[in-house]
Amino acid sequence: PDARRRSLCVVACDPSFRRSLSRYSVPSRLVDYLAAGVPVIAPSSPNTATGDFLEAFSNRGVIIANTQSEVHAALKRLFLDDDFHHHQVLAAQSAAPEFSVNRTRQHRYEVFQRITP
Repeated sequence: PDARRRSLCVVACDPSFRRSLSRYSVPSRLVDYLAAGVPVIAPSSPNTATGDFLEAFSNRGVIIANTQSEVHAALKRLFLDDDFHHHQVLAAQSAAPEFSVNRTRQHRYEVFQRITP
């Protein structure tokens, strides 16, 4: 595999690491990245909606990394382990359809059916 393909990933935290990883931002285009097969490395805060969302997608294109050393290890593995990278790409692509227009519409309809007599 070429180096450019392996270099494509998103790290959702302050890349300078001068501050703690608690200062992070989940990209609003996260699902677009997953659909494109771009692995995402992100810290996860327990007991938060963002943390719950990221945890739901761990091992499905999102790699949880809560410390600087975990971020480095994830990056190193993505760059050096072709099988791991390939797995993350496929996992990301398989997770994204949950957010397709049709799936979202179906989910809303199911919720509507549950709350209306």
